[in-house]
Amino acid sequence: LNGMEPFYPLHAYVCTRCYLVQLEEYVSAEQIFTEYAYFSSYADTWLQHCLRYTEQMIERFALNHTSQVIEVASNDGYLLQYFVARQIPALGIGPRFAYFIMLVGLLPVALTGIGTFLLGQAPMTHWILMAHVGASPVFAVGLTLVALTWPSREARYGGFSWFLFWLLLFAGWIVVISGVLPMTPLLGTEGQHFLYLTHRYAGMAVAALALLHLLSLRPRRAEQT
Repeated sequence: LNGMEPFYPLHAYVCTRCYLVQLEEYVSAEQIFTEYAYFSSYADTWLQHCLRYTEQMIERFALNHTSQVIEVASNDGYLLQYFVARQIPALGIGPRFAYFIMLVGLLPVALTGIGTFLLGQAPMTHWILMAHVGASPVFAVGLTLVALTWPSREARYGGFSWFLFWLLLFAGWIVVISGVLPMTPLLGTEGQHFLYLTHRYAGMAVAALALLHLLSLRPRRAEQT
């Protein structure tokens, strides 16, 4: 309490195209988010704006009890509460839920793909192939949600965990793209074989990176407790 109160310049910059308002970066993310106790639902004026926005969206899209509202990066539910109050089903996807979806898709993909390779049973056939293909969209959706919701969490810590996270996203999208392109007539036989090998080894890299990133999260839980 006896420390100096810091002061920073306050210059707001407004985009003339989308009217996004931003400030210059004077404080690092680590300083802001290490002990971040702010919740959107504590700001009364923001909640009033969310209520008006909800009413506008309900009227514009004719939402009712048969609709489904999904918000990615839903914070503490400050917005979705107004849809729920109007008896409209709502689902909020936060970083942890997004990460869980990615892992749910990754586990069967890794077990079927890497398992058959290590056991000398490649390429996959029958029910193993069906399980692999069936879980792949879940992994792709989860990976996308993680890319949308997780980066701000990584910015708080940086370092090796930050490097693992972005490497995981990069390798994950290589897996997705190399799995989709062979379904198109864009590449010949040699190109298909190259994508097959790329898909295999990128998948191994994703499984290893996901495990390492999970292990890197353990110290964070210890800090929080």
